[in-house]
Amino acid sequence: MKNQIFLGLIGPIASGKGFAGKHLEKKYSFKRIVMGDLIRAIARKKHVKPFRDNLRKFQKEYTKKYGRDYFINLAIKKAKESGKKRIAIDGIRYPEQAKVAKENGAVIILFTATPEIRFKREKERGRTGAPKTFQQFQKQEAKEWKMFHFKKTIEYADYVINNDGTEQELYKNVDSVMKKILK
Repeated sequence: MKNQIFLGLIGPIASGKGFAGKHLEKKYSFKRIVMGDLIRAIARKKHVKPFRDNLRKFQKEYTKKYGRDYFINLAIKKAKESGKKRIAIDGIRYPEQAKVAKENGAVIILFTATPEIRFKREKERGRTGAPKTFQQFQKQEAKEWKMFHFKKTIEYADYVINNDGTEQELYKNVDSVMKKILK
């Protein structure tokens, strides 16, 4: 994407991608495109309830039919149509998506946090269908890592931000990475 600063935000469930994305919107005027929102919007049109398991199945069907790069191409199209100079695509999952993002000039930022902290955050979100126990959370995450081949996806990361701390610490770490990207 010519003349644009393009970021890809990746990370496991509740690692801080969304908080970082909102910070990028507010402080750095990024247009944020959330991959999950693209999937949820299409699912709603097809009358699929937006539970995590339903969305995962729906995404699997779509990627099987249209390719694993379908949603990233949709996000990139929206980014180009936005006319914005700074774009952050939040929630890249498949390695093919990360590859397409990189081919389009993205800098990939991986967000991490311990499973215990992420489970606590997931519970606090209160989303319908969220795991009730840590063991359920671990099973859900294992399914997603396998389905999305996420171990390969994270290999595309240019920067890693650990988000085991506070929201303010996350913002400070994002700002530190942004200084390097914007120089």
